Amino acid sequence: MAGPLVSDAPAPPAPADVRPDVLALPSPTVARFVLLLGALLSSGLFVGTWVHNQTAVGDDWLARVAECERQRPSLPSGAGADAILAAQQSVLQCVEGAQQRLAWFALGGVVLTLVAAGVVLAVVPRVIVRRRALRLAGPKLAAASDRVAALAEEGGLRRSPDTMVGTSKLHDAFSFGLPGHYAVALPPAVAVRSTGVAFESLVRHELAHVARRDVLIAWSARALWYVLIALLALPVVLALPRADLSILPSYVWRAALLLAAAMLASAGILRSREFDADLGSARTAARRDALSALLGTSGRAASTGWRRVVALHPDPSERVRMLGDPARLARASAVDAVIAGFLAAVTLPLLVSVFATVPSLTSWAYAVPAALVGPLMGATVGLSLWRLAVVDLAQRTAGLGGATRRVAAGVFAGFLVGQVASLAAVGSDTLTGTRSPLLPLLGALAFGGTTVVVAGLGRVAADRSRHLSARGYTTLAVALSATVFAFVLWAATMLSSTLDLGGWRLAALTSVTLLTQPAAVAVVAVLAAAVLALVAIRPADLPPAWAFEGEAPAVPVLDPQSVGLREVSVVGLVSGVAAALSILAFRLVAGPAATFEEQTQRFDAYVWLFAGAGVAAGLSLIVLHGLRGAGAGVTAGTLASCVAALGFVVINAGFGGDVTLDFVGGVVGPGLPLGLVLFVLVSLLAALPIPDARGRRPVVVLVAVAALLGGLAATGAIVNRGTISPLQPSAPAGLSTHDYVTTYAPTVAAVVSGIDRAAVAIDADHQLSPTERAQRIRVDLVAPLDAALTQAAAVTPAEDSVVQLHATLVAGLQGTRRAFENFARAYETNDSTLFARTQADRAGSQQLLRAWLDGIRARQG
Repeated sequence: MAGPLVSDAPAPPAPADVRPDVLALPSPTVARFVLLLGALLSSGLFVGTWVHNQTAVGDDWLARVAECERQRPSLPSGAGADAILAAQQSVLQCVEGAQQRLAWFALGGVVLTLVAAGVVLAVVPRVIVRRRALRLAGPKLAAASDRVAALAEEGGLRRSPDTMVGTSKLHDAFSFGLPGHYAVALPPAVAVRSTGVAFESLVRHELAHVARRDVLIAWSARALWYVLIALLALPVVLALPRADLSILPSYVWRAALLLAAAMLASAGILRSREFDADLGSARTAARRDALSALLGTSGRAASTGWRRVVALHPDPSERVRMLGDPARLARASAVDAVIAGFLAAVTLPLLVSVFATVPSLTSWAYAVPAALVGPLMGATVGLSLWRLAVVDLAQRTAGLGGATRRVAAGVFAGFLVGQVASLAAVGSDTLTGTRSPLLPLLGALAFGGTTVVVAGLGRVAADRSRHLSARGYTTLAVALSATVFAFVLWAATMLSSTLDLGGWRLAALTSVTLLTQPAAVAVVAVLAAAVLALVAIRPADLPPAWAFEGEAPAVPVLDPQSVGLREVSVVGLVSGVAAALSILAFRLVAGPAATFEEQTQRFDAYVWLFAGAGVAAGLSLIVLHGLRGAGAGVTAGTLASCVAALGFVVINAGFGGDVTLDFVGGVVGPGLPLGLVLFVLVSLLAALPIPDARGRRPVVVLVAVAALLGGLAATGAIVNRGTISPLQPSAPAGLSTHDYVTTYAPTVAAVVSGIDRAAVAIDADHQLSPTERAQRIRVDLVAPLDAALTQAAAVTPAEDSVVQLHATLVAGLQGTRRAFENFARAYETNDSTLFARTQADRAGSQQLLRAWLDGIRARQG
């Protein structure tokens, strides 16, 4: 009989002799190491940029930028938009070479880091042999060498590692070396007893490291931490001779935090590989008993508190518990989640800054970094949650819900702190590197919600895992998780940047323009299709055979009924239809749009309405199915958005509108990316212990919930259209269009032109020091812009179209003001990266001013 099941409620356990095979899926150890390596290399980007700025090359860069500014074409009073834009483009083309050299310095920091790490790894084996007085096992220990070779062949290794023996001071066996030249070091007391149980347990464990190819990872994790120390010390060393310590306070604490995170990541990698090797070397009960007995005689005291987190080796007692209960290895750690989120957050903005440095690469500044970091999060956080989902299935346990809460909270906290601690924020006049201290919360919430969605996808896939091979399940886990993480990283970074640059108005404009690029629509559509294909597979009554060690027991799964294709389809269709009917009701009540501006505003609101329908569909599944609903909601939400958009097409045609293929594509596409972003934020609710359905919900319940939430979401979008849309439907009576165009606009154009001329004069003054140049910028450029903004705030145009035109002017003035203030800070701190970013910001502000001038020119004609 169907009934509620709380996701963390105790469940009847599986038979005592059932052991899940947690090694059937790849360990996230490799991906964690790559994430650590990525953080190290991104630090190399920062150090390369710092070296550029602190040497004569940086002085040449400043001279070149100043020269390009001096060559900016002079703009007469009342210059047109085309002339302003052409002047800006000439400056960007002029500094392209200098910017490319800056980017090469940043990449040179990466190369230097790789070379340093490679040198350290190359010398580590020799250092180990010398410091620990190791020697090859000679003729007297031939039996030990032969036994190691036999066990290596038994374990499937193509080449047996060298057998080495230490002095009496060596008490633990270990493996080391480079690929193709590995060695196993044994204590003398063990080597002389090659037929003993202890010998076989130790050697099998070390050979398991070699077989899993984690020997190089282990020593690299240790070596990279030392390389990072030297790398992060370099800026301090360079700053001391120049007596320029102004930026060091904001740098030192961030560097220290990055070092601490790297140390914790390295320690976690080293501990997890030991558990993997224990389970890999003890696949039978006899071998587990022998290894457990050996670990029990180690005499090492258990670590507690913070010492356990920083320990490079797990406690013997913890290893024994893991051998007895391998499911413990699949339990996701909150500490690992914090580290993963932190490393992703510190890496992303540094990658963005490299692409933003070169004007010709700025269009890739958000997409490429997200495409690099997203897959690493998918292969760490995503794969670990998917592995736990299968273990839950095999063990008849319900630990995924609690793990999702821990991991999502850890990723949220790590990403939040990482954004603040990123080296990209060094030199910023605020702690967070943004004007609003709350802005980093957006990215952190989005990343936490993404974790929940990925866990939900894992739960849905686990229900159908019997129909998939272990490799197929792994591929699906990494592919879907990586896609979701990469997309959300791209969208959240772009929205955060636009919020920081232009506030809600610019972010709202981004949500219906840049966020709805065809590539983004295609990614969401492919993702939804993949999840749809997964949901269409019938859930299995038994776990997959590969999820168990040995023969799979015929133990039915705890909850054989998963969210299915019927529920996804019904919820998506009903939510979409409810949203479309809301559009129809609004059209019948409000009538047609009176102006083109109002028509544009309505469509922008409808894009949010389409996205809201998708959120409502996904939220309906969360209400009905908890964590499973967060996974299936990706497809249900996309379906609802498409249905709502197609409903609008039908309604528009019914009122006499044209229907073309381009029109349909332009209507259906924009709501999909925005809907996924909003759904990810809402999906945090699925981490709560929401009752899940054992059995199918009646259709009437599906329809009722979906219709209610879909209607509410659509109504909210329509009612708040003046807030969520960058256009305003009306304005109070005020300055007439004639007075605005003939009196106010020429005054503002003269101010803007005068500011441009003043900027050229400042650039042409070679006698100014960087500090004096910054002071002139604030007095001659920022102050007049403040006055212009104060005057603009007091202007209220009478007509709707001019209200929007005036809002464009205000946004352009605000962006220009922020750009010049950042230019002043860049001169004060000699920060070429900030200078490059500010040039891009100023270009965006110039485009807004161009749009305003075009509007004035059209009304003058």
